[in-house]
Amino acid sequence: NLNMIVGDAKQAIYRFRGGDMDLLVHLSQRNLAELTELLGNDPFQAERIQTLIAYAEQQNLTHNRRSCREITTFNNQFFTSIANGLADSPLVRQVFNDRFQQQIPDSAPQGGHVQIEFFEKSGTSDESSETDEDRDPIAIRSLALVRELHQEGYRYADIAILCRRKKEARQLANLLKKEKIPLISDDSLQVNFSRRVKFITAFLQVLHTPDNHLARYETCYLFHQVINQEEVNNVSLEVFQQLSATSGIGSFLEFFAAQGYMMERFDLQQAGVYELSEKIIGVFGLTRESDENEYVFRFLDVVYEYTNKRSNHLGDFLDYWGQHKELISITLPDYTDALRITT
Repeated sequence: NLNMIVGDAKQAIYRFRGGDMDLLVHLSQRNLAELTELLGNDPFQAERIQTLIAYAEQQNLTHNRRSCREITTFNNQFFTSIANGLADSPLVRQVFNDRFQQQIPDSAPQGGHVQIEFFEKSGTSDESSETDEDRDPIAIRSLALVRELHQEGYRYADIAILCRRKKEARQLANLLKKEKIPLISDDSLQVNFSRRVKFITAFLQVLHTPDNHLARYETCYLFHQVINQEEVNNVSLEVFQQLSATSGIGSFLEFFAAQGYMMERFDLQQAGVYELSEKIIGVFGLTRESDENEYVFRFLDVVYEYTNKRSNHLGDFLDYWGQHKELISITLPDYTDALRITT
């Protein structure tokens, strides 16, 4: 049986998933002792490794056929610099041996571009909040580059941004979303990514438990941002805090009635989950002039499916939503002109 292993130790980015580039390096170098030690000095494993090495045949993929000439040239120069700078490391010497340079085939296209920019570190990633994207210099610069490329004629679908951590991807996605940049990311396809859906579920939570101060606060906050489309300031924050500190459904509904959004307490108490959701969407006009309608309609589908197949009790649905909201996504067509963010 033929077993083929393909790998590049220079691209060992999956250590966090259990990947170990040492295995690949030592296998390619036929280092039996090092491989045996890495695998726990198991006699059975040592015998298997010895057999593997005896029959192993190494072939180097020397030509880069998928990148533009400028990209391959940069890679060769960059890794040469790393190899020279860390020449005292045995592992580096094995990775960056005389075969690591990529050859450029005659058919390789031109037009690649590499640009590196440096930013001063303002704090550790653990200290920064996921709501600090407006002050993050990297996120701000990324937004500027996206706008420049779009003005030059590139479609949003031609642009992709790779982030190191999911937290950074969420920060950037939040900023781009605020700036009305169409995007696709692991988080952005989740129904709960929509602030209008978050408003609906927060409102439902208050209807279920009127004294839930956090849900009351979140509902008011999202109402201010999504419905009124106003920036949150100290005055509005004080109003939110006052309303969240009060109890009972009456004061909650009076807050919205005072701003022209009327909802009868009796009607709400008699309605099922789907009817409540439709009521909130209709009263607050959540599908008018909105780019989040796919999320709202998908949420209604989820409510309809759950209440017909499982339970029409609001508490049951909210429990279900809390456990599954990160697993429910919308589907976008392949031709969607949207920037992609990934990690």
